Amino acid sequence: MFDSANALQDFANSFRRGYLKAWKANGIMMTIRDFPDIATDPTRLRKYLSNCLIMEGFTDFEVEQIAKKFEE
Repeated sequence: MFDSANALQDFANSFRRGYLKAWKANGIMMTIRDFPDIATDPTRLRKYLSNCLIMEGFTDFEVEQIAKKFEE
């Protein structure tokens, strides 16, 4: 799991595609903190991240990599 929004943003932006803005990374972290069931359900986590990240230019591959990092 990421320890901060900055860590999430840095990891996501290390990919060649997509760009995660600071405010969006913070929103993702706040949502997962407020609704921990999202992080413990692999299907919900992937759907949530996909909804947040596809519009920012990330592909399914990057979303999967970010989801796996959340699950660590």
